[in-house]
Amino acid sequence: MGIFSSLEGRGISYGVTLSLPSPSKGEGSVSLALSPLGLANPAPFPMGLVNLPSPRWGEGSASLALSPLGRGLKGEGKSRHIGTPLPSPETIQVGTSSAPKKRVFLTFDDGPCDPFTAQVLDVLKDNGARATFFVCGMNVERYPTLARRVVGEGHSIGNHTYSHSKARAFTGIWGNEIERAQAAIEAITGVQTRTFRPPWGLMRPWLARRLEASGYRCYLWDMWARDWEKPGRAVIARRVVDRVRPGSIVLLHDGEKALAATDRSQTVLALQDIIAALARQGYSFEAL
Repeated sequence: MGIFSSLEGRGISYGVTLSLPSPSKGEGSVSLALSPLGLANPAPFPMGLVNLPSPRWGEGSASLALSPLGRGLKGEGKSRHIGTPLPSPETIQVGTSSAPKKRVFLTFDDGPCDPFTAQVLDVLKDNGARATFFVCGMNVERYPTLARRVVGEGHSIGNHTYSHSKARAFTGIWGNEIERAQAAIEAITGVQTRTFRPPWGLMRPWLARRLEASGYRCYLWDMWARDWEKPGRAVIARRVVDRVRPGSIVLLHDGEKALAATDRSQTVLALQDIIAALARQGYSFEAL
């Protein structure tokens, strides 16, 4: 079983969203296009096998053959469903019929950070929403009260390494940073998380193997608001609301890498608009 999680039938790996065919249809082709996640990725992607486990869909796999094409990478492969076909996770059974289950997974990277993590938590609490916080170990140690509040208010907490080092992210060689972040999270919150998100979404094959061996499950995203650009409240909200679909994992930020201070006020304001708009459309907000 691989480490990459598939939600609503979409496996996400190496910054790529894979749209898998319905399990009932058996094999089908998968086309993909890779684009940089914030920063250009200079290393070529190898040909390999990416496992896409999903508790509700069973297990699936996609074999990807990737080659550089200009500024991006493109490739084609085959996807195959393994095991007994299960109902689409985008629907829930209601009597003899089915209805869409509209849920969104809000995620926040790089915290905790004062005062913005507290403000995000206030917005979530006021709206009865749950979210997932991928925290840097250094910031957990810096703001232990905020880390405990994340867990205490029913949100999920995940490992985002200790220092959010750019050099380590591009090499995929994290030394003891994952264990160090894990130790900080457990010591301060009591949570033994096995949820991980790599900084900048950069997942090298050797890092993937290491995480899998340690029992981690990795979540990337299929939608980002690019809130680090600070384009304004309305733009951040629109980027999410206009493109969201059932099962989307939305990337937002309550901190900035492992810095002691930053400004995420636009994200906090946009979050209010995002939740209000999606709630009107019938979405619920759940933790990973």
